[in-house]
Amino acid sequence: LYNISADDRECNEDMRLAQVVSLAAQRFLATVLNDAMQYHKMKRAAGVKAMKEAGLDPKDKRRLLRTDDLAQALQEYGVTLRNPPYYVDAKDQTAGTRPL
Repeated sequence: LYNISADDRECNEDMRLAQVVSLAAQRFLATVLNDAMQYHKMKRAAGVKAMKEAGLDPKDKRRLLRTDDLAQALQEYGVTLRNPPYYVDAKDQTAGTRPL
């Protein structure tokens, strides 16, 4: 039907494969972000005391993508987020030690 060279056919197949992979990645990201938003909404609905314990300001109405919400959402898909070994958090510091 079409007089397409082998190189053009291969390029067309590569383009289709790239489109399928990008569509699957977009779908995955959309579902993970939707799940993270649901976790954020659950924290906001938990009450003032629970929000303060989670580090949220009860008066702040912005929707933020926080790492802990994203980690919970990714955990459902088998992806675990951890801090790198060189990351120093204020909560992890012990008395008598100084950060580098």
